[in-house]
Formats: sequence, structure tokens, C-alpha cells
Amino acid sequence: MMKRNSSKHIFSSVMHTVLIVTTSLVLGLTACRSEDLYVHREVLDVNSLSDYFPLAKGNYWKYSGFAAQAVSGGKIVEKPIRITMEVKDVIEFGDVKLCIMSGHPIDAAWALKPEHNKEHIVTIPPKKYGYLFVSNKIFYISEKKLALLIKCLQEPPAHQAKDCWFEGNFLNQDNLEFDFPLFKKKRFGPLTWLGRPDNKYFWYVKDKLIKYSLEKGVVKSVTEFELIHNTFPGRIELRFQQFIGIRKWSYIHHGTKAEVDVTLIDYDLDSNINTN
Repeated sequence: MMKRNSSKHIFSSVMHTVLIVTTSLVLGLTACRSEDLYVHREVLDVNSLSDYFPLAKGNYWKYSGFAAQAVSGGKIVEKPIRITMEVKDVIEFGDVKLCIMSGHPIDAAWALKPEHNKEHIVTIPPKKYGYLFVSNKIFYISEKKLALLIKCLQEPPAHQAKDCWFEGNFLNQDNLEFDFPLFKKKRFGPLTWLGRPDNKYFWYVKDKLIKYSLEKGVVKSVTEFELIHNTFPGRIELRFQQFIGIRKWSYIHHGTKAEVDVTLIDYDLDSNINTN
């Protein structure tokens, strides 16, 4: 009798151990699969980072929305607007890429005039600027600095290090517009301000949004990130869809009235990336 009970006890202990080991293996494999999925979807290699925001020559994004602005005489002009962002040219210097751009939603912030009241839809004249793609970062380069930057990039490396880059201050953190990849609660911009608890004076990724759609019986997902840049003078909010670009862009000035709110309505991209 004692021997039978002892055998039952040993068998029970063995089965309990087997169950624990099996459960641990299953949980471990599940965790690995989850981690692999996370790495696949969120972490990009160096070669694919340039496609995170597809800035190939000829690519364009068309936006539509509205703008409101105080003009002379104390009047407010509020009109539907449209604007097109386009990559006019791409110049590569080693690992650095300079995209010559035309049109940016910010161009609409102070573009309205009293005579626009007579127009049904206002087409915002595009301004020239540059997107300097260095590693995983994109810096906004104003039109007045473009010629100097091109000259600097074409100079011998020794001259670049001594004069050009210092003089142009092209990599100023104030001009940093994107830092990829994005993730919720990420902060980037001037290092002096990154610790502020009010999330002001740097870019802050407020949220990650995943949208699902059903196409021909297949569920597809799209990831967007909501970014905010809030300062005392004004506030910018945008939504960025990876491998597409800026989906939505809005600006509000905290002083004299100036507001812009536009949404992407059409685009054409020369990219082999599967956006779904």
C-alpha cells in the first residue's frame, strides 16, 4: 500500500514538472514570436530608413483643407485651400541625401490676403526648401541656405569640417523635423528642452494609431503617429504614416489669428515598399 502511494506521488511530481516545463516553453516561444513581430514592424534597418518617408524625385503629396488669418483692417480671411508638396530633385553625397522640395503645409500659415476673399479655393504658392536626410534624421533647410549647403556638400571633406558646416549650422536641432523610427512618447529636438514636463519646444509623439480596413476579404493595417510641436507662439500637430508621409497637418498661432488644417487627399510615390 505504501509502495503504490509512493508511485502515485512520484508520477504526480513528474507530470507536474513536465507541465511546468511545457508551459514555460510555450510562453517563451510566444514571447519570441511577439518580440520578432515587434522588431519586424517597428525597427528598420539602415537601407529601409530612407523609405520610411519616401523622398524620391517626382514624388508628390496633395493636401486640401482650410486656412484662417487676420489681415489688414482687422478682417479675418477664412478659405478652403490646397497645396502640393513635391520632391523636385535628390542630390546624394555619400551617406548624406539632400532633397530639393517644393511646397510644405507651413507655407499656408501666413499666405492669405484680403483679395483671397473673392476666390472659392485658394491654391497656396509653393516655396522652395530642402530636406537634409542624415542617418535617420531629416532636417528642414530654408531656401536661403540651400545654395550654401549644396556648395558645402560638394567641397572636399577637410573644408566641410572647418568652415561650411559650422557656418551653415545645417544640423541645428531646432531644424530637426523627423527622427525615425517613430514610437509613442518619443521626444526629439533641442536637447536643452527634452526634459520639460509640459512637452514644449520639441517634437513629441503623442500617440500611435493603428487603423484596420477590409479589402477583398483581407484585413490590412496602417500605422500612423500623432506628433505635436508646441511653443509659446504656436502649436503644430501632424499625423505621419510610415512609408507614406504626412497624412494630416495643422497649425494654430497663439497670438494674431493664423490657422491651417489640411489633410492628404492624393499622392504618387515611386517606392517598392508595401504600405500595408
